[in-house]
Amino acid sequence: MEEIKIQPRILPRDIFDFLLMIIILTIMFLIALLPSTLIILVTGSSFLSFLPIIIILFLLLKYSAGHISISTEGIKFHTILGAPRFVDWKDILEIKKATSKDFIIEGLLTPYTFVRETGKSATIKGYYKIIWKSNYFYFPPKNPKEFESSINKYSHLKIG
Repeated sequence: MEEIKIQPRILPRDIFDFLLMIIILTIMFLIALLPSTLIILVTGSSFLSFLPIIIILFLLLKYSAGHISISTEGIKFHTILGAPRFVDWKDILEIKKATSKDFIIEGLLTPYTFVRETGKSATIKGYYKIIWKSNYFYFPPKNPKEFESSINKYSHLKIG
């Protein structure tokens, strides 16, 4: 089976992109510190306060997609830790270009259920939303033309 490996865009696209991502990541970091702060307040143990951070980091690594592969069967999300997740073309409902606003609200600020994969990118621009029956995923391809041509080559979908 032939697969086309699509790498994500990692770096910010411009200075505005960089500054906005720093603000968002700072907010997310402060929210992630809440469980640790509560543990310190309740138990008085700074040692136990590292436990939520370790768990959050493990879950992020387990569900962070390093890259995707596109084939005649569907899309495979290759996670950093753990087995890749495969979604068959018949289950994919839509692939569309996403606005930065949609990505920030649904991709970054919506609480993770760890049912959907996360990305590992420092940009808020150039995302595509891949929607299937039970979930969705935002992906910022490094090369959008390669991503779109691979979708067109292997699937019945047209990018909206």
